[in-house]
Order: sequence, then structure tokens, then C-alpha cells
Amino acid sequence: MPLWRLFDDIIAFSRLYLKNTNELRMLIASYDRNLKLLDREGQVLQRCILKAPIEHGRVLTIPTTQRNWDNIACIIVGCTRNGYLSFLDKNFNSKFSEDLSRNSFVGVSLLKSKPIREKEFVIVGSKDRINLYLINQSCELEKKAVIPLVGVPTDTLLYELKDQYLLITVQKNPTGVNYFLLEKNTLETIDKRSVSDIINQTIVGVMNLDSYNKRFLIIAKNKLLWAFFDNNAVKIESKLTINSNIEWKCGSIIETDNKKNLIMGSQVGLNELKKKNLSVLYMIDLTTKTIIDELKLPGWIKKMRILNIDSGIYSLILAGKRIFLVQIGESLKEITNNKFDSVPWSLDILQGNKKVYVLIGFSNGEVALGELTTNLELRI
Repeated sequence: MPLWRLFDDIIAFSRLYLKNTNELRMLIASYDRNLKLLDREGQVLQRCILKAPIEHGRVLTIPTTQRNWDNIACIIVGCTRNGYLSFLDKNFNSKFSEDLSRNSFVGVSLLKSKPIREKEFVIVGSKDRINLYLINQSCELEKKAVIPLVGVPTDTLLYELKDQYLLITVQKNPTGVNYFLLEKNTLETIDKRSVSDIINQTIVGVMNLDSYNKRFLIIAKNKLLWAFFDNNAVKIESKLTINSNIEWKCGSIIETDNKKNLIMGSQVGLNELKKKNLSVLYMIDLTTKTIIDELKLPGWIKKMRILNIDSGIYSLILAGKRIFLVQIGESLKEITNNKFDSVPWSLDILQGNKKVYVLIGFSNGEVALGELTTNLELRI
């Protein structure tokens, strides 16, 4: 399958879709402000240029769980630096936009969504605040709330309670965890609690462990912190320290046989390294809070995607200049790896048409479309 050079900068976002006719579509965003829709031959079907650079994780399509391009209602892009937030229809026409910068260099620090019933929350972080948008499946704005913070939000969780929403945010500058109860009809803040300097390290992200009991895992640069939230207080149960740098939240929770394991990637040194400098992929038992296994890979571990094939669990992982296929069982086992001339930066998979499609975006603006064969070989 082909590799195209259609951009001039880092590919910050890449996602695969199928149409009703089973044709492939690829939505690609790059740091040089380009957003493009491609067909499987790499032909550009739609294109627009945003007002500022697009960084890792700053693009959403609504509904977020939908992988049929015919059913996509809109595309949301958050730009860094000037905080420009754009809502586009799938033909790249502007629906509405906002400038969230307030003279800040930070711009959009995070962009997430949370489907709840027939609607969707879009959560946008910028300096000293969270913007919360409640939109319907046609991408029409129904409600909006601005939630003040102190610092820059790096990740969030949103839970639906009986009469309220519970919003948990983690932030940097200063480091902290915030807890908001929002009134359901108005989205007004009716209660707020904050825990500052919780581990005295930059918080990278937060992951949901238990929706019923509101348990979540805080991920910091050198630590994993197990935490428990309820409707009345914040309680820290325990913490687990690992000896690797975690710059991005690159992890997934795997649940098998009533066990929950965390697969977490780290970063050591430079992006592409000699063998003496290896980043570690961890498998951690979330019940005992112990490390079960480690797999050392060259270069930063930047991205991973989990897939189930014939009752087995696997992960495709970007590390250094390679993409690894790792089997996840009682331990971590490398199955194959492919090496490239440039650094792969974004990754997506789509299982459809009895195939596993793999889309890779590179740091030099190239895009590659491949397939994972039944023999577990990646063909580009």
C-alpha cells in the first residue's frame, strides 16, 4: 500500500473511516495548519487551512464513536498559540468558531468529548479555564459553560450523576486536581474542590477506572498515582512509582478475566536512540498496583492502539522510527516491527471489510496506509 507526501510538517492527527459504499476515507491534520480529507488513493477530496498550528490530539469528529464517514456531523479543531476553536461540517464549511486565547500563547491545551445519551459534551481546555459545550448529534450547540481554573488543564473526566455532572480536571502550572459538580440543566458550578501539589510533578493525564465509584488514575511524569473520588471528598489510596519519563498520556486499560491491567508507554532521551537508551512499555496490575512485565523499545513511545484478533489482544505501538505489534497476555511479547526512514507520529486503525487498516502519519508530513494481514504482518 502507498505512502504519500501531502503535507510539509508533523502529522498531528490521522483517522480512518468507511463510507456506506465501503470506500475508505482518511482525515489528516498537520502542524502546518492543514486539514485534508483523502480517499484510499491519496487524492485530496476536501481541504482547509486553519488560523494556527494543529498539535497532537486537537481534532475530533462528532459523533466520536462513529467510524462511518456518511454519519459524521462535524469536525472540531483546536489550534495552539491563538486558541482558535473551529466547528466545521464534513464538507469543511464553518459552522461556528471561537477565539479562546485571551492574549495567551497556550491556546487550546486539550480537546476531548464525552457522549452522554443522545448528546455529546465537547471539553476544551485553555489557559485558566475549561470551556464545556453540550451539542446534539447534528452538532448544534445547546448549552455552554465556562469553568474558571488556575493553571493549564491537561486532561479531564466527565461523569453523569443523577442530578449533576461530575467534572474532574488535572492541570499544570500549578500542578493540581480539581473536582466540579455541575447542575444538570444549566451546567452551573454548584460545588468545587481542589487538591494542589498532589505529587509535585507535571500531571500528564487522568484515566477512568470505575464509573460507578468514581475511581481514576492520575498519570504524572515519573509516577502513577491511584486516586479515589466520591461525591464528598478526595482520598488518595496509594501510589506507584516507575523509573521512566512519561511526557504524553500513552496508555490503555485492558480488562480480561475480571482483571484490569494498565499498558503504559514511557519516553527516555531523544526520539530516536541507540540501544543503550530504551523506553519502557509497562504492564501494571491495577488491583495489586504492581508491575507485571516490561518491554524495552528504542525511542519515544508516542502512540498505541489496541485491537482484538481471533480472541487475542494486541497493540500497535509507535516507538522511535518503528511500529511494533505486541501481543498482550500474561506478559508482553513483540510479534513484529517495521522500521521507517522518518519518525511515525500519529496512528489509527480501523477494522472493516474483513481487514485491519492501519494509518500512519510521519514527522516529515508523509502519510502511509497499510493493512495488518491474517499472519500478523504489517504491509505498507
